[in-house]
Amino acid sequence: MFLESTKACCPYCGELIEFLFEPLDSEQEYFEDCQVCCQPILIKITPNDSAENIIFNCFRADETG
Repeated sequence: MFLESTKACCPYCGELIEFLFEPLDSEQEYFEDCQVCCQPILIKITPNDSAENIIFNCFRADETG
């Protein structure tokens, strides 16, 4: 299993945190707790057209994204 990492700000506390994810060819959606404030973050990962890069978004659990 090969994991990639990216950094993003928590949508609750604003802290910059590192996320690890497995790059796949399909969309991914899952929840991960913030490492600082422990709030649930909705993670959405979408491969772009070239499949070499991904689009990584994180939202509050009560947002639809």
